[in-house]
Amino acid sequence: APAACPSHMDQNKLSCSICLDLLKDPVTIPCGHIYCLDCIKNCWDRPHLEQVYSCPQCRHTFRLRPDLKKNTVLADLIEELMKTRLQSAAADLCHAGPGDVSWDFCTGRKLKAVKSCLQCLVSYCEQLVDLFKKLQENICSGHNEVMKIFCHNTVSAPAERNDKQRVVGLNQVQIHQRIQDREKDVRMLQQQVKAINQSADKAVANSEEIQGLIRRIEKRNSDVKQQIRSKQTDEVRKVRELQEKLKQELVELKMRVTRQIQVYGHHPDRFMEKQQVLSKESLTGRCYWEVEQRPAIVSVAVTYKGISRTGPESAFAYNKKSWALENSNIFVHNRILTLIRGSPSSRIGVYLDHSAGILSFYRVSDTMTLLHRVQTAFAQPLYAGLGINGVGSGKLCQLIYTDVIKEAKSENLFV
Repeated sequence: APAACPSHMDQNKLSCSICLDLLKDPVTIPCGHIYCLDCIKNCWDRPHLEQVYSCPQCRHTFRLRPDLKKNTVLADLIEELMKTRLQSAAADLCHAGPGDVSWDFCTGRKLKAVKSCLQCLVSYCEQLVDLFKKLQENICSGHNEVMKIFCHNTVSAPAERNDKQRVVGLNQVQIHQRIQDREKDVRMLQQQVKAINQSADKAVANSEEIQGLIRRIEKRNSDVKQQIRSKQTDEVRKVRELQEKLKQELVELKMRVTRQIQVYGHHPDRFMEKQQVLSKESLTGRCYWEVEQRPAIVSVAVTYKGISRTGPESAFAYNKKSWALENSNIFVHNRILTLIRGSPSSRIGVYLDHSAGILSFYRVSDTMTLLHRVQTAFAQPLYAGLGINGVGSGKLCQLIYTDVIKEAKSENLFV
């Protein structure tokens, strides 16, 4: 139908309302109006719009910049229209007008002849090169369309240059301001990051300090518990020692001394003239024992088993086979006496290292004090001995591994 033919369409309907020319790369915006792609992009790219996009015809605004996509159907239609216009223009140039020589063989509208035969006077129109060449000169190579001429208000090149420079200068000022704003924002963000890092580091340091404080409190709590238990053990030991002491004193108070002679049968290990006894088992390696004496007139001794049981040499330390501490302040060996300064002690500790040849005597109270030490070579196994000089008592004590012994070991008193 003629209405569907591009040549019969109204050209104004296919024109851009911005450039007033036929649409080039037509795009449709959301409100329905159609523009050239470059025209609407340039319109929306102007800096004074302040991010507000609107239709130049209906002024409808869009919150976000619409995506522009080419209307391919309309673009094809405009392309067909341009081809039709070119063909019509070429045809008008070929048709013969008043005063023109027409082609003799045209059956319809006569075409303008270019050459005629001088003999038969027949005119031909096959050679249209010159006409089409002139037409081609008026076609734009960039747009493939016939160049159009319009009347515009023109300005001089220097004025246009100054105007462009002014616009570029304004754009540069705006861009420079935006750069400064962005740099300021970056500096503020860097300060915020620094503050966050400092706050996090401080929190971590506080957490580590709290953890250290917790560890110190836990260690202190453990130490206090250990001290309480140690104090408890010491106090219980002291109470038990006091209890034993009171029992011993009670026994002594109840004890009766008589002159009745007790008769015992003969035994090869019994001392016949001295109030002395030996341990049942021999002492080898390292040994430690304590003797409680009341009053302090007891001989604490070590001796070979071969010591005499009768005669003067049967007494502890009055021979080469025994060593003794008498009354807690006299050391005797082979009849040689060594006086020891200090007050008498009711509790004596004895340390023996048989293989090393070390024999030590200690005064035992809240602390251990070395009274005398012997360094010799023991040729035989030794036995612990107790001797009573006059009225008194002595006994081997049940040892508890107390802090006194711990302290003596830590201070190498047993060496």
